[in-house]
Amino acid sequence: MLSRYIFTIAIFHGLISLCMSYFPQLTLYSGHNYDGDRVTFSTKRSSLTPLEEEFFRSARSYCVTGWWRGYENANFVAGSSNPFNANNVSGISCWRNGDKITKSLRFMGPSDTSTSAISAYNGVPNSGDHYSGIEVIVLATEYEASFDFAPSGLLITGMSNWTAFYERNFTGPSTCFIPTSEIYTVSLGTFQVLSVRLGCN
Repeated sequence: MLSRYIFTIAIFHGLISLCMSYFPQLTLYSGHNYDGDRVTFSTKRSSLTPLEEEFFRSARSYCVTGWWRGYENANFVAGSSNPFNANNVSGISCWRNGDKITKSLRFMGPSDTSTSAISAYNGVPNSGDHYSGIEVIVLATEYEASFDFAPSGLLITGMSNWTAFYERNFTGPSTCFIPTSEIYTVSLGTFQVLSVRLGCN
């Protein structure tokens, strides 16, 4: 009887874990009502093809799962105008689309939002854009990591807690980040972070 009870709990836990996982996908439509020709993205693309760029600019609606960002330049380099930015982690949502110049495109963080990880982005200094450029993903299984750059923004997934340190060797002033959502973002501003460690003491 006890083994059956444990087995039932295990199945229930597995179903909850499955329901809490979201795999990023972005579909663009040529029509205003999520119809017509379509192009679907499910991977990070450092450089879109000319045809994909044109379709992105002319698309009139889209549906999204996860957090996706478009960039006006290749290799996830931001430009001067408002980039494509869509965020939904509770399922799939659809919106009307405006003209967006997009030459590279990615979902933010790991491919499964339930993965315990912290992602760091160098961003564009003094621009308010904290999530462009280099992306370094540190999985919870790695436990800790140091960065070769001072991140401008952090993204935490999997509801995992992380301690961020001022110095690369896990010393100096530190702060603990305790996420309150499946995809939790931190704009660092003037606070320097050069190393992170899983958990908070």
